[in-house]
Amino acid sequence: ELELRSAYEALEEIKRGLDETVAERTAALRGSLARNEMLLREVHHRVKNNLQLVSSLVGAASRSEPDARSRMKFVEVQAQIRAIAATYDVLLRMDSVDVADYCKIVSELCRHIQAAHPGLVSISTEGAGNAPVSADAAVALSLAINELITNSMKHAAPGREINIAVSCKVAGERLRIGIADDGTGFGPGFDLERAKGFGLQMARMFIEHAGGQIHVVERAMGAAVEISVPTVGTA
Repeated sequence: ELELRSAYEALEEIKRGLDETVAERTAALRGSLARNEMLLREVHHRVKNNLQLVSSLVGAASRSEPDARSRMKFVEVQAQIRAIAATYDVLLRMDSVDVADYCKIVSELCRHIQAAHPGLVSISTEGAGNAPVSADAAVALSLAINELITNSMKHAAPGREINIAVSCKVAGERLRIGIADDGTGFGPGFDLERAKGFGLQMARMFIEHAGGQIHVVERAMGAAVEISVPTVGTA
C-alpha cells in the first residue's frame, strides 16, 4: 500500500509538471500567433497603402499621356490596382487576415468599380451566407470580377449606362458568384472556352488561380456568367 501510494504521488507530481509545461508552451504559442497575426495585418496595411500610392501614380501618368489608347490602358491597370486595394481594405477589417468572407468583399469591390466609372455602370449586389476563401483567392476573384465588369462596360451596351447585377452565395461547399448585365448578350454559338477577348482570358486565368471555374448562364436578355470556387476547408 505504501509503495502504491508513493507511486501515485510520484505520478501526480509528474502530471503537475506536464500540466505546467503544456500551459507554458500554449501561452508561448498563443503569444507567437498573436505576434504573427499583428505582423500579417501590418503587411496587409502597408500593401494596401502602397497600392493606393501606385494607383495615384498610374492615374497621374494616364492624365499626362496624349494617346487615347495608351490612356485607356493606364485606366485599366489603375482599375486592377484598385480592385486589389479594395480587397485588402476589407481583409483588414475582418477577424482573420488569411481567410476572407468573400460575400462581404463583393459589395465593397463593386462600390469602388462603380465610383470609378460614373455614368457608365450601375452595379447592384446581393450576398448571402458565410463564404470563406483564402486571401490569395479573394484577390484573384476581385481581379476576375473587375475584368468581367469592365468587359461588359466596353462591349455589352456601347453608348449608354449598363446595369450589372452581382450575386454572391454559398451552395454546399462552394462559393458561387453570378454576374449578369442588360446588354446585347454573348450572341449565338458563343463558347467561353474559345473566347479570344483579352478581358475574358484574364478573368479565366484569375479564376483558375483561385481554384475555380466559370461558365455561361443562358438567359433571354443580356449576358450572364457564374463563377464557382471551393470554400476554405473543401477540396
